Amino acid sequence: MFGFRATIQVKVKLYGGLDCLAGVENYDPDVGLSMAVPENIRLGKAIKKIGLDKTGSISLFINGNAATLRDRLKDGDIIFCMRPVAGG
Repeated sequence: MFGFRATIQVKVKLYGGLDCLAGVENYDPDVGLSMAVPENIRLGKAIKKIGLDKTGSISLFINGNAATLRDRLKDGDIIFCMRPVAGG
C-alpha cells in the first residue's frame, strides 16, 4: 500500500518539570501534548519522540494504569509521565 502507515492520536501529560527536561516550550499541563504517532507504536518510541529518552528514571501510566516502555499505544490513549516520588 505504497508504504503509507496509519497514525493514531495520543495525548501526553508531563509532570514534575519533565516538560523542561524534554525541551517542550509553552507547555500547558492542563492541555498536555497531542501527538500523531504510527499505529501500534510502543510507549518507549513515543516518549522518545518528545525527548524523554535521556531524562533518567520516569514513571509512566497509560489511561491511569502503570505502563512499561514495551506497551503498545491505542488511539485516544492518554500518557502520564512523572518523576518517581519518595518520602516519609
